Amino acid sequence: PAPKGAQQGAPQTGAGGAQQAQPGGGGPAGAAGAAAARKPDEKGPFAPWDTVLKDTRPVEGYFKTYLKRDNTLLLELRPEQLGKQFGLIMHQSRGVGDFNLIRGLPLSDTQLLEFRRVGDKIMLVRLNPRYTAPQGSPMEEASALNVGNSIVGAFKIESENATTKSLLVNLTPFLVSDYADLGSWFRVVFERKPVSLDQNRSYVGKVMGFPKNVEIDAELTFAMSEFPTNSSGSTLSDYRSMPLGVRYSFFALPEKPLTARLADDRVGHFTDVVRDFSRDRKESEYLRYVNRWRLEKKNNNVAVSEPVQPIVYYIDRSVPMEYRQYVKEGIEAWQKAFEAAGFKNAIIAKDAPADSTWSAEDARYSTVRWTAAERMGYAIGPSQSDPRTGEILNADVLISSEFVHGWIRNYQRYTGPSAKALAESMPGGAEAAAAFLQVMDEEQRLRVQLPSYLSQRLCSAEMGRAYQMDAQFAMLAGLGVLDPGKPVPESYIGDALRDLIMHEVGHTLGLQHNFKASSAIPYDKLNDTSFTRKHGLTLSVMEYGAVNVAADPSKQGDYWNETVGDYDVWAIKYAYAPVYEESGNGGEPRYAAFGTPVTTTAAEEKALKLVAGEGADPMHAFGNDLDASFGGFAVDPLANVWELSADPIRFADDRTAIVKRVLPKLEDRLLLPGDGYQTLRAAVGSLLGVRLTSLLPVTKTVGGMYVNRDHKGDPNGRAPFVPVPAERQRAAVKLIVDNAFAEDAIKLDPQMLNKLAPTKFADFGSNFSFQADYPVHDVIASQQTVLLNALLEPTRLRRMVDNGVRMPNGAEAYTAGELYQTLSKAIWSELGDGSRPREVSSVRRNLQRAHVERLTDLLVGARLQPPEDARSLSRLELTDLSAALGRAATSGGRSLDRETRAHFAESKARIDRALAASLSVPNRP
Repeated sequence: PAPKGAQQGAPQTGAGGAQQAQPGGGGPAGAAGAAAARKPDEKGPFAPWDTVLKDTRPVEGYFKTYLKRDNTLLLELRPEQLGKQFGLIMHQSRGVGDFNLIRGLPLSDTQLLEFRRVGDKIMLVRLNPRYTAPQGSPMEEASALNVGNSIVGAFKIESENATTKSLLVNLTPFLVSDYADLGSWFRVVFERKPVSLDQNRSYVGKVMGFPKNVEIDAELTFAMSEFPTNSSGSTLSDYRSMPLGVRYSFFALPEKPLTARLADDRVGHFTDVVRDFSRDRKESEYLRYVNRWRLEKKNNNVAVSEPVQPIVYYIDRSVPMEYRQYVKEGIEAWQKAFEAAGFKNAIIAKDAPADSTWSAEDARYSTVRWTAAERMGYAIGPSQSDPRTGEILNADVLISSEFVHGWIRNYQRYTGPSAKALAESMPGGAEAAAAFLQVMDEEQRLRVQLPSYLSQRLCSAEMGRAYQMDAQFAMLAGLGVLDPGKPVPESYIGDALRDLIMHEVGHTLGLQHNFKASSAIPYDKLNDTSFTRKHGLTLSVMEYGAVNVAADPSKQGDYWNETVGDYDVWAIKYAYAPVYEESGNGGEPRYAAFGTPVTTTAAEEKALKLVAGEGADPMHAFGNDLDASFGGFAVDPLANVWELSADPIRFADDRTAIVKRVLPKLEDRLLLPGDGYQTLRAAVGSLLGVRLTSLLPVTKTVGGMYVNRDHKGDPNGRAPFVPVPAERQRAAVKLIVDNAFAEDAIKLDPQMLNKLAPTKFADFGSNFSFQADYPVHDVIASQQTVLLNALLEPTRLRRMVDNGVRMPNGAEAYTAGELYQTLSKAIWSELGDGSRPREVSSVRRNLQRAHVERLTDLLVGARLQPPEDARSLSRLELTDLSAALGRAATSGGRSLDRETRAHFAESKARIDRALAASLSVPNRP
């Protein structure tokens, strides 16, 4: 009998002869199989064909399969399918709505597989396409014997058809396993608590067959030994039984592989990487192939032609009717870019047909779908590609229903009768814009923890835009643009949704993030629609751009990108435009023209370099995820997320000024009579977060270098690194000091603090806090510490030392010594030189402790490993502080309150202990 919950029924025929089967039913294996069956009295090494297929339902498709009543899945292998390469990609067909275990998220990159017969067994071999050598060359044999092609499955041959010589194998043990390696992810998200696959509660579920692919759902049950503490568990009824589905998509590869196109580091595309052993005398043995769709002109003799086969995205029936228009516009907005590449109507949106035989699972159809999840912030969908060439074969975009629902919920909260009091403007909003840091931190954390196939394509645009929409609604309500109590205008949601669809479709066209794109937009052009509708509000829809709201509604431009930007057009042109021979130019290849297509790779490469050489154009600015992080690669202050324009300092200055204006009056602007104070608590915390999320990217200016990807000889080419001028760095430090480290930087109204009550509901639908009072000191101290540690980060300090000899034309360098001195003066302003000390507030005492702790770590800590100049400077600052604290104890310290006196004494003791300990630290290399 089928497991409880398994559906039963006859096979269903899909489009193009597609069939699907689910457990259950009996009957013959089919006329063809019966006719070719081995006679009962014949002897052979295998069981008779019809006996093995008894009580099965056949599913026709790229591979023919048979699903038995007991959920066993048999696979038929025709002779011509042995040794033939095919693709496999896995994603989640069932999730739990938490832990990033979400239906639709991929579980693997594209795997290259083939079946091989070895005696009476069939081996499933996962091939390694990352290494190659010319066919027939000595290196081909050498690489074949030194590159691992892993056997990932071994199957006993169950039967052989006497007539067709087809073989039957039981694929079930391979499918009902953790081949997708979910265990690795569990170790991350479940805090290393034991999680195991329960075979007794796992089985093969639905099977669907199509001409070019077979879709198989394995219904797996994982058991946890104890409940994970990092989840509400609201989506999981019993932690001892966690149901997850793994979709195995086996698909055919093109019979004629697409000609691979080499990638270039000046343009941001997803790539497949191959090491070619024949290139041992080249600068690099590695070839990087752009991920792209197959596009061919119908007419090579015209500059712009319709393609032989356009890229078609179907708007799935799951997409709500009211949003389909914006989804269609977001997809077809890319036509602008493809026209520049020589194609008309290259990308088309269609509604999924109202036909029960049509299936979004068919590999012939790419889709945009809606999905439901308790928590889903990463709009990432599975795609299928040819790992041999980088050709994209199929793609899907998944949007969470929670995305739009969150906008509407927050809009309704902020458009009460008192919302007009927000007229002084509130960019960043009350609660939502502050979540930028959470989004940024979560994404960077996941990039480290996730497997490479997912971390490279992780996209939190959906989550971030939801927070930005919250900010937009808050601002527009305050500016009087939105009328209180009115339904949310559909066009506001539509504009943001269109922008999101353009972004996600861009990923499925092969484009990486571009987090430097907005740096090409002058601040004063943000609301000039004649500029932004031509070039883009952020130059590229692959940017994470903040919502654009003008303080003066009469000057409001576009809130979101209305079209793909200049960079997007350029990137699509590089990946897709055909290359032709130009008869009037000595046969030199040219790009995006018409005539006779080039026939050699060398000619195409030459043309590609000409296009990539346009990277110095300011409207082609590009920076990827590494550039926008806060690690060792994060040297460029113009590569950031959730901001706008070429001036991050001005952007942050505006945001922090708004926070200062809004916080003292937040209660009157936010709460209506009868409202609980929980909203005020959340809003205060969020606005404090806005301060941090605005200031943190500015730290990249200090010790920063503008990064350029230009190659030697590019028109208007620039050096790869240009140190930020000293005055610009001083401006960045001053902004941070004034808004985070100065004595009057953070002042909170005591009456407001006494109203920050937590929610009284302790269930999964609330943000329950076990601390009744608001932890104001912890919140402020943590934010100040983040900024302080970012400024005094060892990699940054090392770069500042290096920049002393990198400044061009003898320009002044902003030194680590000046940074140290500026921070000490601001953070210890009450102390001065110790001769006339003043009392220190409790908030400031925490900041000063953090400063001493950071300097101590830089001096004696083994973890940070700063440059030696930083150690010396840390010693000097601590020595001067110790002396000043000593003077304060004798000159006027007795007149101070006991808390300040105790703080000074404790600080001096810690400093002196660190200085003494530093003398015994062994010499470092």
